[in-house]
Amino acid sequence: MRTWTLIAILLLFASTGSVPRPPGPADDPDVLIPSDPQGCAAGCAAIPISDPDLTRDEFEDLLVRLAREPLNEMSPALETLLFYGPRAARLLAIHGAAALDSAGARFLEKELARQEIWVAMRLVDEKGTVRARMAPTRIPLGERRHLRVEEATDLQPPEFSGTVRRVGLNHIWTRW
Repeated sequence: MRTWTLIAILLLFASTGSVPRPPGPADDPDVLIPSDPQGCAAGCAAIPISDPDLTRDEFEDLLVRLAREPLNEMSPALETLLFYGPRAARLLAIHGAAALDSAGARFLEKELARQEIWVAMRLVDEKGTVRARMAPTRIPLGERRHLRVEEATDLQPPEFSGTVRRVGLNHIWTRW
């Protein structure tokens, strides 16, 4: 029996922002959406999902909490603000970050501005032979994409469909 291993390399961020929610029942890839002209399943990269909501009060509470926490991944407030990404960035632009010192505000603004990653993939068989390779490709966060493997040896080039979302300072969520 032939087994295959998919190795995906995700190099985090460049700049600009969209973020996320973990998968839920609505993301079931076996559920077809009848109104979709392509006949894609709900988990298909072509079907957009909406960003989660963050109220102004929740945002301001997170800023107050962040002012008392370290500016690293050990901060639940920072992780939450980065999870909400675009919504947190809009609230920051409109209402500012009065609860934070200037260094904290700059750090948060810089992190919320990160909106893309680089993805590279290799498909390796049980003998360690690379059967397919996808060169590094820039992927905007939160945007669902179809990715095609250009190099394939002794197999039909596979196609991957998925989304990458930021869920924390050094954490992404992906589904392919």
